[in-house]
Amino acid sequence: MKKIQLIILILIFAVSGVFAQSAKKTKALKPTKYTKRLSTTVSEKTRYYYSLSTETPSIINIQGPGKLNVITRGRFEPKHEGNINYEIHYTIDGGELQVKKFNNVSRSKDATYVKGSLGVPGRSMDFDIELDRGYHNIEFKIIIGSVPVAVRYLFTATKKKKQDWIAYCPSQPSEPVDIISREESISYYRFSKD
Repeated sequence: MKKIQLIILILIFAVSGVFAQSAKKTKALKPTKYTKRLSTTVSEKTRYYYSLSTETPSIINIQGPGKLNVITRGRFEPKHEGNINYEIHYTIDGGELQVKKFNNVSRSKDATYVKGSLGVPGRSMDFDIELDRGYHNIEFKIIIGSVPVAVRYLFTATKKKKQDWIAYCPSQPSEPVDIISREESISYYRFSKD
């Protein structure tokens, strides 16, 4: 009887160990450049947010593939009334400028700044950036005249996707060739003298 209990106990530990290893781990990232770190209390837990600047970009360096979750909070000055609007500009690997707009953001009911003189943080607004394989450099800024915005970065690594390879030379000269890139399939027609 003791042997059966011991075997069952070992199986329970083995199964729980496998599930613990397979769970996706999310980690908070600290940018390499930032203007100021703000301590924000959310549901009695202190979280660090990093202020965005109009001049100096906040830079995140990360190795993909994975999903970068960008959590933003606009800041309400002590005398500010109503809701706020803001937009975040970012580039991935020096590419095209992308803009994420947030409109009618209200004051947060469950978050406060550790230093109350900063005002009141806005409601948490977030967006995701999907990253492919390789090293990535992502720069974040706000526009001139925008309300102060603080950001928190969470990265969840994902498994590498297998690449599908297709025949380089189709069997017939006029047969379409499929090129698969970033999960999109594009058909091209091959013309040759053969």
